[in-house]
Amino acid sequence: MSRSGTVFRIGLVRPLSRCVWTALALLVCACTSDEGRVSRSFPANGIGKVLLRGTMASTAMVNHDNSTSAIVVSGMPSGEVIGYHPVDQNWKATPSDKWGFDFVAQQYGDVLVISTKGEIDQIHHHYKLLGLRIWVPDGVQVDRQDREYGNTFEPDLRLPGSPPILPRPDAYRKNSSDR
Repeated sequence: MSRSGTVFRIGLVRPLSRCVWTALALLVCACTSDEGRVSRSFPANGIGKVLLRGTMASTAMVNHDNSTSAIVVSGMPSGEVIGYHPVDQNWKATPSDKWGFDFVAQQYGDVLVISTKGEIDQIHHHYKLLGLRIWVPDGVQVDRQDREYGNTFEPDLRLPGSPPILPRPDAYRKNSSDR
């Protein structure tokens, strides 16, 4: 390829923001088969509304299906360890498909809160579920709420409408003399 062709191609790529690349990744995940996806099913009896919480929840594809009596949610594992140099030369990073992603739920009246479990962004570890999809029976409303992508592996199953649980500013300090 000519030098000018290479410059043109690089010049075209640079303006694309991180958001565009994320959107492209989500599109690819959304168009792929179900192979490799993490999936979980929950009973839909008595459910009028689902609150889906996850790092990429706002981009979740919502499908209404009158032939189902269950709520099904799925996502594609993604992630890696970047820039970590362990002392143990035999240490290997955990692949995203073995990371332990899951979906968990808690019911509050007719509202079902579904949260991702296992998403984390901590120093060198960056793991999340992409291309979220949710299938619900007709008549069930779905609200999508992005959760803070941070140092928590745990799900967010708090009551709908309650304030987010934020880490204390001193939570990562080694001892009280560092404060």
